[in-house]
Amino acid sequence: MQDIFQIDSKELDFLCKKNILRVQTLAIYIFDHDIIRNFFYQNNSKDILMCLEYVQNKGIEKKIRRYPIPYLLYRIAIEKDTDTMIDTGAKVVNLVLPERIASLFYNCLLDAFIELLENQNYEGVYIKYIHQICTFIRQYDGSLKAWFRSKEAYDTIQAYYPCALSEDLKFYRPFIHFCCDIAVQKHMYKQEVDF
Repeated sequence: MQDIFQIDSKELDFLCKKNILRVQTLAIYIFDHDIIRNFFYQNNSKDILMCLEYVQNKGIEKKIRRYPIPYLLYRIAIEKDTDTMIDTGAKVVNLVLPERIASLFYNCLLDAFIELLENQNYEGVYIKYIHQICTFIRQYDGSLKAWFRSKEAYDTIQAYYPCALSEDLKFYRPFIHFCCDIAVQKHMYKQEVDF
């Protein structure tokens, strides 16, 4: 940091005293706003949805339309707009999301697809979208959470559309392989055999 910004160690110490910077191990400096952002992300990420519910309750949706990702999350998680959800599912691999809301976004999108299935709305291609969403959940939340979310989606599909396995094999097979891959990685061999 001293070389990049040409700040001497006395100035860095002063910034640390004023709580503008913090020092981690190996003399890595962190800006306080990053610490605050990470704290709220880790502890209050569900509050984002409460804020979006507030927007809906107050009827001020127009104010968030100029922010494409929060507005998209609003349309999926709060308004539960089926067309937006399906369109987003189709384009999920090309979405560029900010790191701090990616996990919440993908989990809300999966929740929306599971709710769609529970409401007797099914097309084979939805399995492909669910698989892609679960892949991103694995990337952002880890394999174990991806396992539970994938299993939840799998169980919903099996409960409402038991013929999906035979009718939509081209979408189902990659999804099942994905689930089995996680089971092997996490040493859950019984679950892998069950699939």
